[in-house]
Amino acid sequence: MGFATSALQHHHLLAAAGETWRSKGFGSSSKTKSKRKRSGPALQESNPEWVPVAMVSEFKDGRNTLPKILRDNSAIVLYQVGSEIYCSDANSTAFKFPLIDANVIEREDGPAVEVPLDGTVYDLETGEVLEWCPRNNPVRFVLGALKEKSQRQNLRVYPARVNGEGKIFVKFAPE
Repeated sequence: MGFATSALQHHHLLAAAGETWRSKGFGSSSKTKSKRKRSGPALQESNPEWVPVAMVSEFKDGRNTLPKILRDNSAIVLYQVGSEIYCSDANSTAFKFPLIDANVIEREDGPAVEVPLDGTVYDLETGEVLEWCPRNNPVRFVLGALKEKSQRQNLRVYPARVNGEGKIFVKFAPE
């Protein structure tokens, strides 16, 4: 059983009809990214695609990352960039370093996250590797050399929505 399936089995959707959702366009291959608010049919308990994972109010002390352990013991990180929420797997793809302390970067082409250990930068909307293990300090020089011939691996990202009450929902697609 895959990550998404088991996570969905352990959560209940509590959304009420008629809510408005904030969303980003995930998975887009376009470099032109625009903020958009999307209204549509409310997510209801019968819709197992969107899983409640947190409340926006859980982002505290100026932090823009929020780690979450799901009921199936898989881990994700939520990122707050302005009024938008993003979600990814909890560890980087290069060295499986936890992204809890990752640097969230607002770039011209959209938000990104930089891994503190190896400096790899991922696009938060698509998960695409923007910079792979740069050799910009002594530790990263060694780590970059270790990954020099490795194929870049994108970070798995998931669409996130926030309802009018501040509840964050994530859509986990089947693997």
